[in-house]
Amino acid sequence: LGIFGNQNNSWNLKINSTVNMWWGIDMQFFLSYASPVATQQGEIKRFYNIDAALKKDITDDLTVTLRVTDIFN
Repeated sequence: LGIFGNQNNSWNLKINSTVNMWWGIDMQFFLSYASPVATQQGEIKRFYNIDAALKKDITDDLTVTLRVTDIFN
């Protein structure tokens, strides 16, 4: 491994969930997480992101979506 070596174990997680609500409106949740990563220069800190969206099909060709990105940041 040597003087400048660094061991690295990392993982990530992505979850996407859709809930069918009233009047044909769908609520979607997106969760993304990445664990800390060791690099030669040090470490990249953990990263997470949570998004939410409401979706409504107006016609077969038209969908309206309201999305909020990175809710807790």
